[in-house]
Amino acid sequence: MLKFSFETTSAGDNLALCAGSGTDFDAGLCPIRLNDSGGPGFQFLNVIDASDFDGKILYNLREVGANPASFNFTIN
Repeated sequence: MLKFSFETTSAGDNLALCAGSGTDFDAGLCPIRLNDSGGPGFQFLNVIDASDFDGKILYNLREVGANPASFNFTIN
């Protein structure tokens, strides 16, 4: 099992934490949505079977905002 938390730290931005292929990322797709950020101050905890990530990459997609975004991603 893999336990991690995700939080957007920049005001005015919401990010989606996704798992997929490089092609999915290039196309702006999120086949496995692990989390949505909800904006600064909202930290979300996930627990997932690590085997679900076999052959996948983790990436963020912007859902709201236009300025450069920042985030925290912590694996426990």
